[in-house]
Amino acid sequence: HEPICKLCGIPFKNFHNLRHHKRVYHIQKMTEHVCEDCGKSFPNALAARSHWNFVHKIEDDLLCNICGTSCQNMKKLKKHTQMCLAKEPEVIDKLIRERPHIEIDSIFLKQSFEKYLKENHNA
Repeated sequence: HEPICKLCGIPFKNFHNLRHHKRVYHIQKMTEHVCEDCGKSFPNALAARSHWNFVHKIEDDLLCNICGTSCQNMKKLKKHTQMCLAKEPEVIDKLIRERPHIEIDSIFLKQSFEKYLKENHNA
């Protein structure tokens, strides 16, 4: 007796192939989380929500720590900050001295800081 997929009617030679088919063609589709703004798919709700917060959420209080420019969302702030640091990498030293509360742990600032140290302080 051939196993048959109850969702689409396709017959399989064995139950292993049927299980694989269900995982690939049905379970993933049912649990797929899609961003309503851009259509990008994510494996779970948390990943979809994180994407939306980072890329699409519009915020009023996101300011560049270097020049003070206001940005709509984290994605734009990241891109803008990278641009500021590329124009004036020496700003990082000044930024750290003047604003010690700024966390260097943010990925884009940390990468720029490490690049600046290598280029200017042989670190």
